[in-house]
Amino acid sequence: MARKYSIKWHKEELAKKVGQRSIAGKKGAEARVKNHYDYKKGYGNTIKNETKKPYPRYRSRVEYDFLKYVRLVFKWAQENYGLSRPRLELILFLYGTGAFSKKQFSDYHKTVGMYADKSMDQLVKEGWIVLWRPANRKEKIHSLYTLTQKAKIMCNKMHKYSAGINEVPMSSDHNVLVQNKEEKRINGYYLDAIKRMNKDKAPKE
Repeated sequence: MARKYSIKWHKEELAKKVGQRSIAGKKGAEARVKNHYDYKKGYGNTIKNETKKPYPRYRSRVEYDFLKYVRLVFKWAQENYGLSRPRLELILFLYGTGAFSKKQFSDYHKTVGMYADKSMDQLVKEGWIVLWRPANRKEKIHSLYTLTQKAKIMCNKMHKYSAGINEVPMSSDHNVLVQNKEEKRINGYYLDAIKRMNKDKAPKE
């Protein structure tokens, strides 16, 4: 053993401390990895063990295919509700948001076009958006809005048509495309494609 306080002794003591720190660091890293794994796995036991996934369509070879017929679904919505594609996409975005502020509306509307306030006023006037909570300057509370029942029903239908859960109606009473079939040749092409889409439904549980 080296003489105390000699150069050799200092080197030995330094090596011991480095070794102790390495062992402590290794244990700490193992604990952090374990805690991280438990956190990701359980999230405080608030997540269900199994998450319900959308079923692929009948002839699909991939796990997710609910965008396969998205063009047909958008065409159905555009013709039956008189909305443009960008406005439909905006409403679909808001559908999953719940109550939203003007800023949230404006932030997404930037991807659609200019004049967010004018667009929002128009959607309110047409019955797609409604005031959910009025502003209160004294309490520093800003206004919140939400989609109307009409908008929510439309979005729900679009999701179920896209996922193959429900069929797009093919009667003239429930589908404007059928009513206007003879006006534009393209409408007939869309209806033929929708018929094929309805046959390619998702399997039942």
